[in-house]
Amino acid sequence: MAAPIGHIISALALLNSAPEISNRNEFIAGTSFPDIRYVSDISRKATHYSEDHSLAYVLRTESSFEAGRRFHVFIDHEREKFMRAHDAYRFIKNTSLKTQLLKMVEDEILYPQFKNKINSKEIFSKIYLEEMGYGLSLASINSWHTVLKKYLDDSHWFNISRYYCSLKEFKKVYARSHELFGNFWSGIRTIGFLLYAYVQIVRLTHNEELREIVLKFYNQQLPKRIKEELEHRKSVVLEQVQRPVFWKQKLFNAS
Repeated sequence: MAAPIGHIISALALLNSAPEISNRNEFIAGTSFPDIRYVSDISRKATHYSEDHSLAYVLRTESSFEAGRRFHVFIDHEREKFMRAHDAYRFIKNTSLKTQLLKMVEDEILYPQFKNKINSKEIFSKIYLEEMGYGLSLASINSWHTVLKKYLDDSHWFNISRYYCSLKEFKKVYARSHELFGNFWSGIRTIGFLLYAYVQIVRLTHNEELREIVLKFYNQQLPKRIKEELEHRKSVVLEQVQRPVFWKQKLFNAS
């Protein structure tokens, strides 16, 4: 399971190779959609369903948004398989949030590649028709879009301020009587936790072996996988087109 920047970096890799995806922004919105479950009551099963884990399935739809949603599931599957094969979780110790922390580390490593690549405010300032088909409230959709705009905002000088703004937005979603920033002291504790978590993320991003694993997946393994799948898809389509011609020629020769 990748985090938002990992998913968008992956989406850009496919967009550069698959001209049949007609709307770039809708595809990116779609690939960012499934994790809306973090700010709503919708289940992971509802947003991550897939008939199979192939690019042929991803592209077998006329909706760029739906293709993006399917690609999100494809990436989750491919990335998890790769990270486990390379034992990437061994670098993260003494925490029950290994999966979440590794995803954040990946995004921190990938951030320089992501910066200035998309206009997140433009993409997530509208609600897409497909989002409404999941029975989600407008409030949930708008909350998720706002979280993404804060998290993907590349105008910050320091990444920690970007994380802080995202965390504040999550606080609005999960506002309770014991609010995360309900008073001065809880605010201090939250900032302390944020600093601690960010220090751990930065420390792990400087682990050369882990960096190599992360960059190998996103910059080598994934583009290779995309190329192989698209070439296979093209050969299957070509075979289907040529098959009627072959049989017509065979019948003509027989007569």
